[in-house]
Amino acid sequence: MLADLGYALAQAAVYYSIMLAMFHYRKWIGIGTFFCALCALTFAENYLAITVFVGLGPVVYTPGSVVLFTGKLLLLLLVYIREDAQVVRQPIYGLLIGNFVIIAVVLLVSYQTRIGTSAAGFAIDMVAESTWLSVWGTVLLFVDSVALILLYERLCRVRWLPLFGRLWVSAVVVLAFDQLAFFTALHAFFGVPFSAGAGGFFGKVVASGVYSFVLWAYLRYLEGHLDASDHQNRLRDVFGVLTYRQRFEEMRETARLDALTGAENRRSLFEGGAALIQKSVGRGEPVSLFMIDIDGFKKINDAHGHSAGDLVLNDFVALMHE
Repeated sequence: MLADLGYALAQAAVYYSIMLAMFHYRKWIGIGTFFCALCALTFAENYLAITVFVGLGPVVYTPGSVVLFTGKLLLLLLVYIREDAQVVRQPIYGLLIGNFVIIAVVLLVSYQTRIGTSAAGFAIDMVAESTWLSVWGTVLLFVDSVALILLYERLCRVRWLPLFGRLWVSAVVVLAFDQLAFFTALHAFFGVPFSAGAGGFFGKVVASGVYSFVLWAYLRYLEGHLDASDHQNRLRDVFGVLTYRQRFEEMRETARLDALTGAENRRSLFEGGAALIQKSVGRGEPVSLFMIDIDGFKKINDAHGHSAGDLVLNDFVALMHE
């Protein structure tokens, strides 16, 4: 049992030491490198979840779900904590879309091999089944990731709960839902026994605790992330930094639009006009500028009030868009 526990810890150590190293040096090698490695492990994750079950005393678990999937979920939360929602969206959507592409290709190959040898048809059918499970797991990953982020943010309002506690509690709650949904598919399609489901959930709880502790240490000592208990005002500062990039882009876009009608304003013309002209000239196309005035608009405001004038402006802009 001690040997099996040592192997499990070694697997987690190899996995997280490499992934955290890539994340830590993301400014030099690019965060895309980290995302590629994270997404590339999906095939091994699903393959191990189907084929490999390990006994640890009375507990039976699969390294695919316990070691790889649990670790990946918390790594996505780490991306959100240190980057923002805009960045963490990329691997989540990439996994979702990529697996749909895979299932489409595998199904086409499956139909092709039905006219060939039986061995080839049997092999591709096995791959097709595991691919369907991969898609289901990816859909769950999408739901799990969003739920994990929302729950983590909610727990950040609990002042007495330290960072490690927020990470672990968030992971355990989401993994309980995931285990129920994913194990239902495993049991239905592959006949995985119920004992493996119970052991898998226990393993995920333990693994999420280990990973949460590692991430706590990483955030505190390598990324300089202060916990709420270290500074009472730090909590709002952290989420201010997390969402700064998105809020900045939203403010930048809003500054280019008229607040009343949503039409692009003079600033938008100054920022984008030159590019539009260059694009038209490069294509050899004419450039046109319309200057439009509403006759007697002041009379509308004077006679019916500025609210009526606002309605006229909104209707006029809508007409121009049409």
